[in-house]
Amino acid sequence: MIAHEIFTLIKDTFPNSDITITQNTTANDVDEWDSLGHIMLIQAIEEKFKIEFDLDELLEFNQVGDIIEAVKKKKE
Repeated sequence: MIAHEIFTLIKDTFPNSDITITQNTTANDVDEWDSLGHIMLIQAIEEKFKIEFDLDELLEFNQVGDIIEAVKKKKE
């Protein structure tokens, strides 16, 4: 459920990308996913799940699966 919601947020944040989002997707796979796009995505995730990431957590996000796992941990 969380994964699907995050996939949807990614597609909403980067609507011009035709890529299929998976847990292995990285920012390099999505043309529009630059530093500003990353901030917008993280903000959307924090608002959706009513959580907040600290800087150390953000630095560990290498692929979408890392974001999903971080959200799951915060929602426990």
